[in-house]
Amino acid sequence: MRVFHLLDEFDYRGLAALFTPDGLWERQGRLCHGRDEVVAALSERSPEQRVPHVITHVMVDIPGHTA
Repeated sequence: MRVFHLLDEFDYRGLAALFTPDGLWERQGRLCHGRDEVVAALSERSPEQRVPHVITHVMVDIPGHTA
């Protein structure tokens, strides 16, 4: 859920921080290796693009607790 929330908010650095430094993400047929490549791929999205993701689960943040 957090991935899509950050994506919808255009917070690409925050989204990439969810990955390990050497994490892999295949997005739209493109393999992104590491946080910088994730940010680079997402930065190619138009700032005008709006794709709201509707997710029906609940996300709870507990202060002082990391995921």
